[in-house]
Amino acid sequence: MIVTRVYIVVLASCLAAWQDAAGRPAHCEADPAHVTLAWEAEDFSAIYPYLRTVDCEGASGGRCLSGPEPRSMRDPTRAVYRVDVPRSGTYYLWARLQAGSGDWGTWETVRVNGRKVGYLDYPRFLPPRPVTTATGEPVQFFRGENGRWVSPWCWTPCLTIRTFREVPKDARLAPVPLDLAKGMHVLEVGPPGGSQIESWDQLDMLLLTTDADRDLLLKTEAVPCTGERVVFPQTEPSDLLVVKAESASSLELPCEPRAARGASGGSALGWRDEDWGGRATYVFNLPSAGTYYLWARMSPMSWVDLISIPSGGWVAEAGGSEATLSYSPSSWGWTWVRPWMILEEEKADRGKRVPRGLELPAGRARLALRPGKPRAGMRMLVDQLALTKDRYYVPARTGWEVLEVRGPQPIPGG
Repeated sequence: MIVTRVYIVVLASCLAAWQDAAGRPAHCEADPAHVTLAWEAEDFSAIYPYLRTVDCEGASGGRCLSGPEPRSMRDPTRAVYRVDVPRSGTYYLWARLQAGSGDWGTWETVRVNGRKVGYLDYPRFLPPRPVTTATGEPVQFFRGENGRWVSPWCWTPCLTIRTFREVPKDARLAPVPLDLAKGMHVLEVGPPGGSQIESWDQLDMLLLTTDADRDLLLKTEAVPCTGERVVFPQTEPSDLLVVKAESASSLELPCEPRAARGASGGSALGWRDEDWGGRATYVFNLPSAGTYYLWARMSPMSWVDLISIPSGGWVAEAGGSEATLSYSPSSWGWTWVRPWMILEEEKADRGKRVPRGLELPAGRARLALRPGKPRAGMRMLVDQLALTKDRYYVPARTGWEVLEVRGPQPIPGG
């Protein structure tokens, strides 16, 4: 199994027992009282569309995680890290960031095992105010000088506030405590969607430590020491089901297969010219009941649809519930998208969108797709559908590529 390169931070003096052929430390002794794990952000298990790795001067490995040009993000985008925690305990999360070019950049929502735990933000353009670290040391935030923005790489903690602009007076900044058991955990980091992104903060490294006194706030140096591996790439779920969208059990016109460049097999599910309506119904024999998470590989039907206001694309129906498959316009091309929902307890929070599941029974299960509310443009082609109970799975690891058809296929005429 391919495993990412990760870093173990030396909390006491590092005893270089030996070196490998490249001259790098092969083992370092860390303080046995604490566990500290750090890794490069581009060593993700999987990423959603719109995030990408780019060359970054000053990044620990010369590359970092960033996004495309500024845009309005309708849906969230995330980097997913499957982290093997070696010891149970209370952990604290830090990130090494560099600000984007605008006054307002991305602030990242952090989720652990699906639960929102806090936010990461680059400290920029704050008015003078007394703020201290968790140990009581005064903090001097980075700010622009003479109209020019200065943004060195620096470490920032995972906080309960969305942005440093919300830091209360006389605050002490300490990372959110995370109680983690030994074993695999899923960490998700990324913009929550539903807001305009003026510029993307760039993410270089992430660090988990059990040392509550470790204070990296606004320190600029990258973590130096290479050690054991703890972040693993995703594997395909055993229950993953992938079908061609036009291989539905039944189709109602004007919904029909259409030739489509870039689609698997050269065709996809769409509409007749200017017509709107119809339905695609899929009937499967599923091996087990449960909450399934749907992904769809989608693309606008034309350039006119690309630049139009999103209209909701397609709506999935199953078990008496509905889920909208929307498409956040980016560049022309195919993108895997999923339906989202807002948790009641997070309605007042902009980091509020979570994957929406569909309840499907064992045996004969029915799923239908119909076009969303008609509006000018944004008629969407659908190439493939993927279903799995794994809510953290991202198709093809980067959210763009075609998948191999697998699992139970739609029953013709079902």
